Amino acid sequence: MRPRRRTSRKRSAASSTAKLLESAVFYLDESIFSRNLCLALESVGASVCRPGVDIPFGTPDADWLRTAGEKKWIVLMRDQRVRHRTLEVASLRDAGVGAFVLTAGQATAQATANVILSRLPKMLNISRSERRPFLYTLGINGALSRVKIR
Repeated sequence: MRPRRRTSRKRSAASSTAKLLESAVFYLDESIFSRNLCLALESVGASVCRPGVDIPFGTPDADWLRTAGEKKWIVLMRDQRVRHRTLEVASLRDAGVGAFVLTAGQATAQATANVILSRLPKMLNISRSERRPFLYTLGINGALSRVKIR
């Protein structure tokens, strides 16, 4: 008789990502918003808030960031030079936002969706474990780098 095979106690990445997605809400800034990205995030079970629907187009950054901070949304935006823009970083900090900034300015909508989906489990873990405010840059190659904002 063969001995009974032990089963792994570690949760699979897919099941833990699904669990984290249940409580996460993403806000897509106007700079990164695309139908492709919305559909890609929703296809894996993410809740997505959009400019023009959840926040009116043209809302000043300080206002929508305050809303995102209060509602604990995970902000996704695009800005190649975010770490050099002290006023923007200060606004993110003051609003208490958790944000990921894609630094690939010329990336297509599909490339943007692909890189975000590839790093989604890591981004969800960061958003769950990091104290807000936080800011990470995300390169087109999927590299995440923390930007000091406190």
